[in-house]
Amino acid sequence: MLIAAICTGNTCRSPMLERFLHRAIEQRQLRHVSVMSAGVAANDGDPASLHAQQVISEYAMDLSKHRSRPISRVDVPRLDIMITMSERHAAILRQLGGDPQRIVIAGAESGGVPDPYGGSIDDYRRTAVVLEHVAEEIVEQIQQQRRH
Repeated sequence: MLIAAICTGNTCRSPMLERFLHRAIEQRQLRHVSVMSAGVAANDGDPASLHAQQVISEYAMDLSKHRSRPISRVDVPRLDIMITMSERHAAILRQLGGDPQRIVIAGAESGGVPDPYGGSIDDYRRTAVVLEHVAEEIVEQIQQQRRH
């Protein structure tokens, strides 16, 4: 199973969510699940933003080796679960052949996950809280499906 975290530039939200997903998967020992991230308007090879790196380090994880990847370099139809930060991201994935049944909009009940890019460290911390919750929910659902 391949999960993709998708945002705009792949330097803030999606790499943070990717790290939270990795941690949740490892904690539950779900060896059949892999995670990656990409951005709908990402450059190829940009590092994670400094604030994203700092906030993730506060969770005892590391983003220093992350490099952005444009969604155009991903075989979208192959993705089993696509977690986006907005309806706009989801629409782009559908245009690229993503199965609408496999697309999840993080924070959909509140209009998605706001982009902290250019904001304060506290904006990133608030985003991290939301993304950690999203990761736990998704991985818990995967684990429950495996039991049935």
